[in-house]
Amino acid sequence: MNICVIDGNSKSDNPLFEERLETFLNALKKAGHQITKWTIEDMDLRFCNGCWVCWTKKPGHCVFDDGIDEIYKSYLSSDLVIFASPLIYGFTSALLKKLTDRLITLIHPYIFQINGECHHEARYEKYPKFGLLLQRENDSDDEDIEIVRNIYKRISISLHSEMKFMQWIENPIEEIIDECCSN
Repeated sequence: MNICVIDGNSKSDNPLFEERLETFLNALKKAGHQITKWTIEDMDLRFCNGCWVCWTKKPGHCVFDDGIDEIYKSYLSSDLVIFASPLIYGFTSALLKKLTDRLITLIHPYIFQINGECHHEARYEKYPKFGLLLQRENDSDDEDIEIVRNIYKRISISLHSEMKFMQWIENPIEEIIDECCSN
């Protein structure tokens, strides 16, 4: 399986997360999976400014030439995308949020309805499934977790995808791999 990993961790703030993530990725590689990892902290990605150039003047391409196009290619050519992040103040990191906001380039501005809700038409024929690999905060509660789950389920609808799993980086690596690689 071709897996794209989007690492939204700040390594200097949370080296334990990075260590667990690397252990997980090494286990995936040993199992024969092709891994492409993008560490957002190491890139100079800009925040989406809502200019809509990716929909109007340069369809499918962001106005910022900051390396995001390589992530788009990797994302779209993957079978599975893993969004990895610690929870910070009850949600994924600002690094990961920056990237997920920029994924709007991968869909059309045209609207259609699913179950009475407005969503955007697909720009491409195929989109990968995705999963969340998260780390709880000390005070994470069930409500925080349900909010994150619901928002990423909504993102999966918008990105014509399926949220395959939500796992905790603290869980046994074998358990994470089983859920990640199951049909």
